Amino acid sequence: VFPYRWGPIGWMSDLDAIPLEAAQRYHAEHYTTRGAYLVIAGDFDPAQALSWVKETWGTLPTPPVKRPPSELLPKVESWVGPRHDHMLRSVASPIVYWSYRAPAPNGATLRDYAALELVDHALTAGKSGRLGKLLVFTDEPKVSEIWARLMPLRFPYAYVWRVDLLEHQSVTQVEALMDAEIKRIADNGLTDEELAQA
Repeated sequence: VFPYRWGPIGWMSDLDAIPLEAAQRYHAEHYTTRGAYLVIAGDFDPAQALSWVKETWGTLPTPPVKRPPSELLPKVESWVGPRHDHMLRSVASPIVYWSYRAPAPNGATLRDYAALELVDHALTAGKSGRLGKLLVFTDEPKVSEIWARLMPLRFPYAYVWRVDLLEHQSVTQVEALMDAEIKRIADNGLTDEELAQA
């Protein structure tokens, strides 16, 4: 029931089903100058550039932002304990996903989100990340790739990791190694060097 179930780009089946008038009404409400950005780059006089911007676009209306009332937004269900889903497909090597509950980067959760960004960088930042050193860029690699997605979104969501296992590697073994590295951070924090890099 949560809004994030919809992909941002939408679905063709919905576009095919929506009446023209409804599409036009939606466009008029949401695709306005309120969501427009102008980027100016190069060698120019800022005062002159701002004058031209105001002259060209300054009279465009800026309608108020339309947001759904908070009481219409569904409550985020709490996650209690692990959940597992198994999907079997014929692929060259097993792909494993993990997801963790991520805080929204606002209000009381801003500090938690900021801390998670630092931890994410320390764990997954390419060759210098802890998991890269542990699982990919080592004499005995366990996975060919580690990928993570942490995004600043309006509501809590899933912080997703993916690994592409190398042949004959065990999911449980790789998961245990990842969990141990996360526990090390929980117990000991990040190093000064990791914090500086992040």
